[in-house]
Amino acid sequence: MRKSLPILMASLLLALSVVAAAAGMADIYRGEAAVLIGEIDGTEDEEGASVWAWEQAQRYLWLASRLAPFDAQVLGDLGQLYERRGGESRALDAGAELDRALDYYRQALTLRPAWPYAWVDIAALKITRQQIDGEYAHAMQRALTLGPWQTSVQASIAGGGLTVWNKLPAMLQTELEDTIARGLSNDSRLMLAVARRFDLIASDGS
Repeated sequence: MRKSLPILMASLLLALSVVAAAAGMADIYRGEAAVLIGEIDGTEDEEGASVWAWEQAQRYLWLASRLAPFDAQVLGDLGQLYERRGGESRALDAGAELDRALDYYRQALTLRPAWPYAWVDIAALKITRQQIDGEYAHAMQRALTLGPWQTSVQASIAGGGLTVWNKLPAMLQTELEDTIARGLSNDSRLMLAVARRFDLIASDGS
């Protein structure tokens, strides 16, 4: 028994080092994908090199997901990649790209259900698709509940909700009004920007 303990400890340390190395490589691949996406954003070219960049970014994120299968952030990145591709695509399969993005967001939340930013992603995508349904309402409420101190979460949900205000049930409208009022009372610059954008307050803050 005493002889097997060092072997067990060595095996455990080896396994941990392999996991750490895989996670490190996954982070590297995520970083490479982000660089490629940034390069796409800096050009108006939608063909040739930019198509290659999209495909390469997807390949990097796919590899990252294989190396770190329980990393919700990687799945979130894949969702954002497909959402952007679907939003910018003029092809008939744009809807399929957005469906895939939504699926990745759902997978991310399966791994990390208390992650408010993924709930924001779902809510925003549902607005893009004009699907103000039960899933949208649930995503909105979860984001507001799980990210009460993240001003970017609160402002994103408020801004998105205001764009579809007339389609929201009264309960969600009330919740949105409370969120905006709370953000303004806390002097949130992001919420102030949202309020000004939708003419809820004058540009001088009055």
